[in-house]
Amino acid sequence: MHPMGSQTLVDPSRQRLGQWLLAQELANGGGSEDEVVAAAERACHKLGDRLARLLTMAGYQALLARSLYLAKSRFQFLDGVGPGAAPDTCLDSLRERARDVEPTQLQEGIGAVLANLIGLLDTFIGEDLALRLVREAWPDAPRPNNTDSETQEARS
Repeated sequence: MHPMGSQTLVDPSRQRLGQWLLAQELANGGGSEDEVVAAAERACHKLGDRLARLLTMAGYQALLARSLYLAKSRFQFLDGVGPGAAPDTCLDSLRERARDVEPTQLQEGIGAVLANLIGLLDTFIGEDLALRLVREAWPDAPRPNNTDSETQEARS
């Protein structure tokens, strides 16, 4: 993982996990802008509910803000998106900023935010506890260090 001061995304295995989490929330829908934004909100709420128990809501929002900051260097549409006021909105201004963004780019950007959030959690509480929190919401979530074939098997 990169140091906290780095402007780069976390390692590719966490990026795949972030994409996997978003895909689980999109499983019953398509990939339209509105569906991706709704899936992003569901994913952030699921993580936020669990993390707030451990870190407080303010702590979760601070990690989410940092995750957004790290992702926006690669995904410009995230500039202006911030942690929302709990419990209503998780990603404030995402719907507005997602307008005219290609669905694939939108999914990659949200996946990067989720991956960064998990990477930061790994740094602060350790990978095992971070994964346990993720698996409370998504019991079938693959381990971040899985190979591509193991990750593919977990999706089946």
